[in-house]
Amino acid sequence: MPERHRQPTYPAAINFAKIVYDLFLTPIGISFARLSERFGLSERTIARYADELAEKLTNDVGRPIIEISGAGASRRLRLVGAGMRSEGTAYQAASLYFAFRTLEFLRKTVIGEGIEHFWDEALKTLETPAQLRLKDIERKFHVVPYAPKDYGPHEEKIDLILRALLMQRRLRLTYRRAAGGAPREHRFAPFTLVEYRGGLYLLGRSDQGPGVIYLAVERIEAVEFDRDANGDPAHFALPRGYKPEKYTDGAFGLIDGPVTEVELLVRSDDSLPYLKSRAIHPTQRFVRRRDGRVVLKMRVRGTTELRNWIMSFGPWLEVLRPAALRAEIARLHREALDACERPAAPDAGRRGRIATR
Repeated sequence: MPERHRQPTYPAAINFAKIVYDLFLTPIGISFARLSERFGLSERTIARYADELAEKLTNDVGRPIIEISGAGASRRLRLVGAGMRSEGTAYQAASLYFAFRTLEFLRKTVIGEGIEHFWDEALKTLETPAQLRLKDIERKFHVVPYAPKDYGPHEEKIDLILRALLMQRRLRLTYRRAAGGAPREHRFAPFTLVEYRGGLYLLGRSDQGPGVIYLAVERIEAVEFDRDANGDPAHFALPRGYKPEKYTDGAFGLIDGPVTEVELLVRSDDSLPYLKSRAIHPTQRFVRRRDGRVVLKMRVRGTTELRNWIMSFGPWLEVLRPAALRAEIARLHREALDACERPAAPDAGRRGRIATR
């Protein structure tokens, strides 16, 4: 009795064709999650399709033209081979350029100069078709930074910090706290340079106390390489198991504090899509109440920076808990209202007087 072959499933064949077509339009590849959403299939089915395509679609010499990259949730299906080389390279170079532009506030520093030099050299290695596709790239990708700090005056300081990070050399520095007071000297082991909201911070350990602390780069008034008792360069080793994310995960920003359960009532329908579209905190949850309103819940370490963020929403976010944070926000709103209701202070400059100190 002749063997009966399984009849072809035409919807599956059409899906195969659509996937291959999409891959030719997307040189960087397509994630399994995106394919699952596009075709309304489970990721398990997409994985089976991917295995079939990677095995059966080959070129003239029997090599596969489709491959699976990544693992777990980051798996992607993409084309291989020289046919898409120039377009794929241009696509990747454009992605890199846009990432560089997000660091626009560092343009006047040695970091910015290093980025520009790297980009210029990278462009020279691209094939002519890729270079043509990148023509006018500065007009196709643009970044609008939000209130970044100006690090132009700190170029020499940043240069020394970068060298200390790479060579694991301890620093001797003078630092002025934001709250004021006399500058304080530190012998400081710099572990990590952190970018946060358009600012640079140095994460490391000081001889002035235990634990790991942050220093704002612009408030470092003087810095030089430290030396040991023999006059030799003082080096340090990164602590075993040290990870910088450990000092930010759970903290709302950089300022750490006690673990606090926070609940915020979203009082504006316009604010809800804005909040939901952003990764505000790793623990964030949006819970809809019986009255239809939505509460944002988080478990944070410290509320100092959270307080300032809540204030930026004015009346559109209401603190439900903790009670101490609710009272603090209410006090600040009252002070702001009092300031607005008072008559504006006269401007001495309009009368031709110049205040001096």
